[in-house]
Amino acid sequence: MIDEIDTVYLSSVKMDVLDGYLAKGWFRMHETVFTTQYFEDWGNNWRVYWLRYKVKDVCSKRLKQFRKNEKFSVTIRPLTVTQEIEELYTLYALNVAHDCQFELMNVLGPDSDDVFDSQMIEIRDGQRLIAVGIFDKGKDAIAGITNFYDQAYNRYSLGKYLIYLKYRYCLAQNINYYYPGYFSIEMSKFDYKLFLDKKASEVFIPEENAWIPYHLFQVRTSS
Repeated sequence: MIDEIDTVYLSSVKMDVLDGYLAKGWFRMHETVFTTQYFEDWGNNWRVYWLRYKVKDVCSKRLKQFRKNEKFSVTIRPLTVTQEIEELYTLYALNVAHDCQFELMNVLGPDSDDVFDSQMIEIRDGQRLIAVGIFDKGKDAIAGITNFYDQAYNRYSLGKYLIYLKYRYCLAQNINYYYPGYFSIEMSKFDYKLFLDKKASEVFIPEENAWIPYHLFQVRTSS
């Protein structure tokens, strides 16, 4: 649950409009853009910080773990929510530990196609759909919206693999920034968003309206 948010309703958040909001520490929620500094979980308000990767600085040599996933087929195309995708999402939602919607369209919003340029990554094992990752595309940035997968394939780390595939998409499209959402130093549930390469990541400091390298953020918050 997100607490203390500011929200803006717009008819279109595409290309450099999306880039601009992401750069200011705003993100997509349903059919709106919003920002917050806190995440409410079990009665606790945790401070959160928006995160982004400088795509061309990511050290891909760290990501050899995904070679075992090369046997799966990967397709990237404009988002279309089919019954097959909804069923996979619902199965995933019923089994995850954190609170979430049980229908994907309740996450995205029924009219979000008109507002955002949303793309999807499908991963299949033969004909079987085993994972889907959704992201919004701007002109020079993407925002990761949600990832979900068949938990029978847990040993393949498909959630992280989808983050990796979004990064690879940015490289192929010459996109400089990948925004995976927010994380917190007070709780570990969002740590997976940093796995690509902490040295290539930046953290938004709203009090300064500025992005700083993650290692400088660590220094500040550890003192």
